[in-house]
Amino acid sequence: MADLEPVDIACPKLVNWLVDRKQVPATWPAQLAATRALIDAALTDLPDVPEVVALLTGKYIDYYVALEVLKQLKSSSTEGAKRNFFGQYTSQYVTAWTAIVAAYEVRAVLGCQLTAGCCCHPAE
Repeated sequence: MADLEPVDIACPKLVNWLVDRKQVPATWPAQLAATRALIDAALTDLPDVPEVVALLTGKYIDYYVALEVLKQLKSSSTEGAKRNFFGQYTSQYVTAWTAIVAAYEVRAVLGCQLTAGCCCHPAE
């Protein structure tokens, strides 16, 4: 295989490029702020699942942490067992974290957050 040349991507311009091409809405910061508000509301009352508490203490909570929290909640014996007749989760914690993950996935807001936060380093 031939030597691969590094690709220089202007990260600060990438978000504008995505917005200009209508891949993400221009209101993505407001949508991200609403998602952060959902996270703050979910953090006021933590479940009695030690794995989840360990995930949520002392970290910045992004999409991947929220996804892991949801996975741990669904696999826990206390919160994951609470289901209704139709098989939907009835635990307030599972529904709250499902809403958080869905809010990240709506209209590529996750991609914009990751792109805005990326740090490009020149090839050395």
